[in-house]
Amino acid sequence: MNITTDIRRAEGMSDAQHVPQAIAETGLTRNFLIDLLMKMVHRHGYERPSRIAEAMRLSPNVVHELLDMAKEKALLVILGQPGASMSAELRYRITEKGREWAIAAAERSAWIGPVPVPIDQYIQTARDQSVRHEQLTAAALAGVFSELTLSDDLMDRIGPAVNSGASILLYGPPGNGKSSIAAAVCSAFSDTILVPHALSVGTDVILFFDPAVHVPVSVDGDSASRLRRVVPHDPRYVRCHRPYAIVGGELSLEKFDLIRNPTNGLYTAPLQFKASGGLFVVDDFGRQRHAPQALINRLIVPLESGTDHLVLESGRKIEVPFDNLVIFATNFEPRSLMDEAGLRRLRHKILIDRPDRKAFVKILVRAAQQSAMNLDEETLTYIMFDLYGQHPSARFNAFHPRFLIEQCRSICAYQNIRPQLTPQILDQAWDNLMRAH
Repeated sequence: MNITTDIRRAEGMSDAQHVPQAIAETGLTRNFLIDLLMKMVHRHGYERPSRIAEAMRLSPNVVHELLDMAKEKALLVILGQPGASMSAELRYRITEKGREWAIAAAERSAWIGPVPVPIDQYIQTARDQSVRHEQLTAAALAGVFSELTLSDDLMDRIGPAVNSGASILLYGPPGNGKSSIAAAVCSAFSDTILVPHALSVGTDVILFFDPAVHVPVSVDGDSASRLRRVVPHDPRYVRCHRPYAIVGGELSLEKFDLIRNPTNGLYTAPLQFKASGGLFVVDDFGRQRHAPQALINRLIVPLESGTDHLVLESGRKIEVPFDNLVIFATNFEPRSLMDEAGLRRLRHKILIDRPDRKAFVKILVRAAQQSAMNLDEETLTYIMFDLYGQHPSARFNAFHPRFLIEQCRSICAYQNIRPQLTPQILDQAWDNLMRAH
């Protein structure tokens, strides 16, 4: 690290909170930045420094430094001011030499977008904003779990597991809230993190920001100005909520690796890397093409060391953070999935069982209220005794209430009557529910 970085560390400022004001502070070479500048000017026809700075996600100081270099190399020429005002921006035009430079640069790297963050800078940023820095209290978890009906005993197991930062296995019969619990845990995190648009490893570029995983913090008006004043940051990053990435039966061992596009030569970060600083959920664990033991073996070192290793096509290996709260959700008995050693790696194993009668009634009442359906005592008795009571093989599941009520609404819509819960309509919904089992 250089002296400037050491000073920021002493002041409690992370690298990502500092806006680079000189080329040297970007961590990238002059040639890399000039190449990117020329590609963007050639592709998009940018003329004004402010527009270039916005597109490259750089400060005006760095952009002017680059423009001066490009002008000295005769890659750009000044067109002059667009108006009579001396305070107006200069405009630049690409030269024939500049076009040739841009074409050659595009052959070296197809990346045309925000300036990447060097991998070593991002590693430090990831450490500064680790998911393990935020602790979730009982009150915070109670708030996000308010839409679910969980026992106090289950809450007392989930809370410490989440705060441990270790891996969690949620298991139990299907349709009882494992996936909903994982999603609720993610929403309990209140702080934000900085996510780079792209990363650089030498001249290789790794695409990182993914709208499917990263949700930018939405601000407007005065709040937007206040956020920028209070929390400045390198514009090569996007301020986001902690990420929540979920994979299911489609997960394979290959998807833990960097993916290189053979057409443009750009890499895409694997999902567990994109989820740094947040949750990585493996749903339907045990239904993947690879054996559960093989997936656990792939994750053993990252889970215990907090680092993962990715390999570029050139053979270069890079060490990256594995800063995820990992949750596995499965309908299988844990011992049927892996050996004792594998089970030990999953530090918290929590059974998400079917609700008992009392909890089921609470879920049913809540579902009816949320759907604005009248559930009186007589209707509740019919459901509990005439439907469940007369079908011994029918067991309570947490998803049943919403399923029954949604079915009733659909039946009422078809019959062109107001939404209601009557024995006749409930019988039809019940028949559909039993066919789904």
